[in-house]
Amino acid sequence: MGCLTDLMPLRFAVGADLSFRDLVRSARPEVLDLVRHRVVPFGEPVRRTATAGQPGRFPLFPTVVQVDDSPESGLNLPGATAERLYAHSGTATFDLCFDLTAESEAFRRFLDYATGLYAPATARRIADRYRTMLASVRADPDRPLAEAPLLSSDEYDVVTRTCACAARPAYPPPVQATFEAQRRRTPHAPAAL
Repeated sequence: MGCLTDLMPLRFAVGADLSFRDLVRSARPEVLDLVRHRVVPFGEPVRRTATAGQPGRFPLFPTVVQVDDSPESGLNLPGATAERLYAHSGTATFDLCFDLTAESEAFRRFLDYATGLYAPATARRIADRYRTMLASVRADPDRPLAEAPLLSSDEYDVVTRTCACAARPAYPPPVQATFEAQRRRTPHAPAAL
């Protein structure tokens, strides 16, 4: 959970039958409690984690959802226009970072990811499924999270119509089945040599 420039990790259990509305309701007191205790320097829990000494690994969490809901730039000069620019350092700070920035009644979305872990197509699929899930819980916040779809309707059709109906590949029988069949055919022969 980020508050201004402070990064604060938030952790709590999410049950499959929990609705999105209940998740938000249960997260609120956790966030407020975390803000009250933010006098503990962020570096302290980082130093106490098992992955703290592993280069290239963020020690507390691999995925971040970052929301910048600050108003757009207030710079308004006669004869000049201001535009918010989005610069990237060229290095991913986390394995995955969903960055949402408020922009004219909506949010501009960015996905920052570690290219050593994710191919561009994989990162795109993750982002698409995240968007599908968000649209679902926004449309029905009382639906259990376990029932929120991750696949678009097109992907779901492909999985249920194409993949589910495909012929199963023929695999050779397991070794123990072959051994048992041979034992039945020749019960008095040696079992193994």
